[in-house]
Amino acid sequence: MALSLRPLLSKQPYKILLYLFAFFSAVFVLLRLYLSSDEDLLALGTIQDSPEIHALCSSHGFTAYPATASGARRKIYDLTMINTELDWLEIRLDALYDEVDVFIIVESPKTFHGHAKLMVAKDNWDRFAKYHDKMLYHELEFPSSFHPRRTFVSRWRESGRYANSSWHCSSCFDSMELFLNKMASFSHRWMNGAEYRDPARIAHAVREGLDIWGRRSSTFERLIDNQDLPPLVRDDPRYGYLKDRSGESAGMKDYP
Repeated sequence: MALSLRPLLSKQPYKILLYLFAFFSAVFVLLRLYLSSDEDLLALGTIQDSPEIHALCSSHGFTAYPATASGARRKIYDLTMINTELDWLEIRLDALYDEVDVFIIVESPKTFHGHAKLMVAKDNWDRFAKYHDKMLYHELEFPSSFHPRRTFVSRWRESGRYANSSWHCSSCFDSMELFLNKMASFSHRWMNGAEYRDPARIAHAVREGLDIWGRRSSTFERLIDNQDLPPLVRDDPRYGYLKDRSGESAGMKDYP
């Protein structure tokens, strides 16, 4: 038996029209908020009315976080996957401590290649005691199986990418041992080829600001008296090796 909507419409026309009006009104408001310019939102009072916040967000293609009735701000979570980079974990914690609400440290008992590895963050947790009030630790567990789309992430808007937002250095280690361990743990197997694991080749590349794998897009220029550095790198003598790799050792304590 076919179901007709005509009897329903004749019995409750006003209620159905009201539902349709409410639905399309909600859609219109959401689209308006999504597509509105920063100036429109400022005029409506839906974002924090601060010239500094407005200018900073706009310069990166973002809209300032909408103010709430309670005045609560959005929390910032920093997620870090760590292999053996304890120095860089401390540098990151120190640089971002006043800005981040929660640091989540993720560590795996296996490398990308499936080899067992030491749990260096877990074993050295006391080293970061001064930051513990904002730190959470998670040991990665490997399920027996998972849906392949669990590894797929997408975004609606390209503005979700924040260019030039941080430092990255694949060669910032204080020893050749750690450097070679990093290469052996890479997700890209070709980067751990025998021709690239020659300590002399590695030291030369680090010393001269060259890419170990010969990529032209990853070369570096020497900056004299550069102060645009994380505070610990700039001020703590323990991290002097990160500022000058020009010597014979290329800043590595176990080479030559």
